[in-house]
Amino acid sequence: MKKILAKALVLVLVAGFVACNDDDPEPQGGGDAYIISKAIPAAEEGGQPTVVYGLHIDGWAVSGTLSSVKVNAGGINYTLQANPDYAYAFFYETDEDEFTTTAPDDGTYSFAFTFATGESYSAVEALSDKKLLPAEITKADFTNNKIELEWEEVDDAQAIYIRLTEMDGDVIFSNLISNSGYLDGDDTDYTITQSSGSWKSGYTMANGTSYIVKVVALLGDSSGGLQAVSTGTATVLWVVE
Repeated sequence: MKKILAKALVLVLVAGFVACNDDDPEPQGGGDAYIISKAIPAAEEGGQPTVVYGLHIDGWAVSGTLSSVKVNAGGINYTLQANPDYAYAFFYETDEDEFTTTAPDDGTYSFAFTFATGESYSAVEALSDKKLLPAEITKADFTNNKIELEWEEVDDAQAIYIRLTEMDGDVIFSNLISNSGYLDGDDTDYTITQSSGSWKSGYTMANGTSYIVKVVALLGDSSGGLQAVSTGTATVLWVVE
């Protein structure tokens, strides 16, 4: 599990590395690209959901202070934006309404890093054709001040984590604490309690309010990055009687 999370850990630790390194190393960057997938609910009751795909790209500074990251793949240019969750990191992700039933083509992604000093660095990352189906959540019930979750096993997943969000997507809970706590890829259940995982500071669940549960599955590659990420969702009503 540590292997597939190595690059995620880079994003957390790189700021400390840059700040504490007194040797003033040459600016350097790293990148990752992977396929993301989700399910669109059926338009009619009893119908099958539609799986759609998008692209996620990360770029970060290994040393130096980044000012921009641009990526080219198959003649398509991507300008990454600053990642609000990690210092020294940039990202691109397909817009929610631009996911399609066809996955992005595999191929070579060329990264061009520009640093605050004006110096540049380049790197190459391969996108594979590997993808994961979103978890099919079979149970999302609120009982006794907790949310009990069950889902069908996600084929080929190597790790899983859980999120709870408001209807607008604002994350209020994750089972991860300081990037640890990932479930095994073949796990199929989890219980959210007010004493488990990591909650948004000061947040209080609102009685009679609907929330979105997300089961996020991960597939890694041999270099320590990600090949695919899928998200299964369900709505749960928080009701305290």
